[in-house]
Amino acid sequence: MPCILIVDDDMHLRKLVLTYGEMDGFTCEEAENATQALEKIENTQYALVLLGVMMPGIDGFELLTEIRKHSQVPVIMLTSRAEEYDKLFGFNLGADDYVSKPFSPKELMARMGAVLKRSGRKQADQLRFGELRNAH
Repeated sequence: MPCILIVDDDMHLRKLVLTYGEMDGFTCEEAENATQALEKIENTQYALVLLGVMMPGIDGFELLTEIRKHSQVPVIMLTSRAEEYDKLFGFNLGADDYVSKPFSPKELMARMGAVLKRSGRKQADQLRFGELRNAH
């Protein structure tokens, strides 16, 4: 079962995506800010990250830059910033897809499935047992 990380400061949005994600067979974890997200990404291998842009402190674009320094995990930006330059900026930073709010949860699930299929990540990259890791 693929494990995804939902990063957004809007608790209601996280719960909506979590509900639809679990109905589609995903294991979902949440982070409400970039600091929590970075800690989780450091300790867990995710199949996919859903990343909001407009967060207090470190925004989603900055967080994506940090993620790309250490990981090629697929990232879908999920944001109300829908201008073309925002989308292009996200893609140039390494986003795999960009979904504008408001969005259809069913379409988001389809996009997540497509990104996972393209990336070959139907599940996480690594197995982890305590301090031991086995990269696939």
